[in-house]
Amino acid sequence: MEDIFRYREEGLGAKSIAMKLNDAGTTNRGKRWNKTMVYSILKSEKVAGLITFNRKAHNGTKNTPDQWITVESHEPIISRDRFERIQQIIETASPVKGSGSAKSTRLFTGMVRCGRCKENMVITSATGRSATYYYYECQNRVNGRSCDTKHKRISAGALDDYLVETVSSRIFTRENLTQLILDINDLAGNWVKENRRKRRVLLHETEKLRQKNRRLYELLEDPEGPANLGDLIPRLRENNDKIKVLEKDLESLAQEKAPDFEINDEMVDEMSVFFADMMKSQNHPRKIRQFLSSFIEEILICDDEIRITYDPAVIIDSTAVHSRKKWLPELDSNQ
Repeated sequence: MEDIFRYREEGLGAKSIAMKLNDAGTTNRGKRWNKTMVYSILKSEKVAGLITFNRKAHNGTKNTPDQWITVESHEPIISRDRFERIQQIIETASPVKGSGSAKSTRLFTGMVRCGRCKENMVITSATGRSATYYYYECQNRVNGRSCDTKHKRISAGALDDYLVETVSSRIFTRENLTQLILDINDLAGNWVKENRRKRRVLLHETEKLRQKNRRLYELLEDPEGPANLGDLIPRLRENNDKIKVLEKDLESLAQEKAPDFEINDEMVDEMSVFFADMMKSQNHPRKIRQFLSSFIEEILICDDEIRITYDPAVIIDSTAVHSRKKWLPELDSNQ
């Protein structure tokens, strides 16, 4: 884990760090590293030995950061100063990948790349006799730079339809979705452990504050008295306020119920149909594009295949889908 933070301090992004870890032969609980795993570790305050309570009010609304209670709950892996320094690096870094233009009506804008030069394939248009046609075209070619790809431009509508069908049939498979639900069941077991750990931390912090209060009361009851009684009363009030918050968190924690999932064939089929229908409807292209870009890292348009690389942390353990047979959609008459 030390390597992850060192690489980030050296300027590497989450995806590059994951590639380095995989090249070194290391795994994350038996699974290949990916950028989502790396990023979650970089952002987790638990590595600094911290845990935060009171992020939400009891009515479900989010509290402002000044209302959060962050406590030291366990032995840190890295120092708090180093963790905060890395958070600043992450906050100021430019995003590695976007999800395309917000105004684009194409589903895969920002994800499609030329297989030859690795540049983005952008949306271009041409006006025919009765309509405007849209295409994915290599950015280098659009800007007049050299690229020897044999595909000058590809019908955007045809490619989108083809990719939607491929994602539906090759990525959202019964096997992948079944594994996804099994993984959710594993998370339910982890939830119980995490719930118990949070309860121990809350009880520990509550007892620490009560001990402080006992010492303050002893000072107040001392016949000789403390040097300044005015300093003790605000401290007692502050501690009591914190105790009330922790007690409410304990109460909320006790009321939480562990997630309960039961897998069956009907559930898997419903998930598969849901994902396919959502993408094929194309009613909200921006939202669909955001969903797709959350797990698709890139789509390479090569001379004889399309290669879709996607995030195994989101869609289980596969890393790429190839499509070779009749991979290129039919070009329309305006090309």
